[in-house]
Amino acid sequence: MYDYEEWATKALLLVAGLVFCGVALNVLGVDNPLTDFLYDYYLNPVGGDAGDDADYNLANTMTYAIVLLLFVVALAAWLRRLGIDHSDAMILALLPYVLWAALGEVVEDAYMFKDSSLQPYFVSPGIHFQTAAWVVIAGAFGYRIAHSESISEEERISKVDSAATILIMAQIVIYYTSIDGTAHPKSSADFDNTAMLVCLIAALLVPTLMTNRPLFGFTVVQRCVFIVGLGGSIALLGPLLSFGISNPELATLWPLAVVIGAPAVLAYQM
Repeated sequence: MYDYEEWATKALLLVAGLVFCGVALNVLGVDNPLTDFLYDYYLNPVGGDAGDDADYNLANTMTYAIVLLLFVVALAAWLRRLGIDHSDAMILALLPYVLWAALGEVVEDAYMFKDSSLQPYFVSPGIHFQTAAWVVIAGAFGYRIAHSESISEEERISKVDSAATILIMAQIVIYYTSIDGTAHPKSSADFDNTAMLVCLIAALLVPTLMTNRPLFGFTVVQRCVFIVGLGGSIALLGPLLSFGISNPELATLWPLAVVIGAPAVLAYQM
């Protein structure tokens, strides 16, 4: 580990320690400036962001940027230390999580998590940490399977697909049980959840459909990360489709053509 990577890791541990101390002191009811600063500038604005524009300030914006930079520096060292491939294939394996995070934020913007304790985790910066958590969990499952010496290569693929199915199901249970399709002020009282059911089934079928496929030459870890992200994205698409079907007057589709359609056409031409 290079010196700057070690400093980045130590800085992240310091930040985590300060956050833990601030929250712990608040739980214990101990008045202190650290807790006041933490809640005034970081935690309370995140909670107040749900469903509305973010209450950003100079302190939390600068902190988020610095912490992100520290993670980028430290992550390279962590991957290298664990012997995890950090080539272009890893970037491809992580792409579904870009879609996953975007879908999650839009579901929250539609007030579908309004009465749920999950709501703060679908706004910035909570959404970024939650996305990273699923990547780490999926990667940990894949890493454990990849380094198991008691199973063959074929069995590893089968076990990874089974682990991915479990993690996709976990996402469905956590998020679908928290969905409220009628919480939006302008939403219809009749919520059609057929699309959610279809996406639920499709998400759970993703690992099965990927069986015996090389998947861009992914390693076992990358395969697990990719499948969990893809299945989770399909699962989160379900509530949005159901919301659009139930409230067609609130659905605006032209941004999809600009954000997804135009780049897709450009990529195809290239």
